[in-house]
Amino acid sequence: MDGFEVRMQFLSLLSRLTSSLASIQKVSAFALKHGQSCGDDIWDCLVDECGQVSLNARINLLYFLDTLLDKQGQTMPYKDLVRRDLGKFVEMVVPNSREGLLNLMSANQVLKSWRTRRMLDADLLDGILTDLEARRAS
Repeated sequence: MDGFEVRMQFLSLLSRLTSSLASIQKVSAFALKHGQSCGDDIWDCLVDECGQVSLNARINLLYFLDTLLDKQGQTMPYKDLVRRDLGKFVEMVVPNSREGLLNLMSANQVLKSWRTRRMLDADLLDGILTDLEARRAS
């Protein structure tokens, strides 16, 4: 399967993503299966999609990302990509607006669990969590 086909199938799966565990696992299995050859394409699709969907769908994308990071092996590119773009991704999931507060608590829980499980650098996560706390206060 070439990169274009992977992108199209991944976008199709993302369009049907819900908060159910089965749905999240199906999409993460696809991303893991094609991560070696098309990880950058899959990540670009995920970030692009996050900017275009509803707030509810955005938090589902964060839950998907949690599952993906939890299941990926050392050879997958996702951890580096997440590290690079996490601030931008969280900004889309929890926009700095009144509506963004709807996703604030869930995003905090996911990011704190990553810090506890040492999935990403604690300094990176602490900076993002501090920004989210400032939004809650304002």
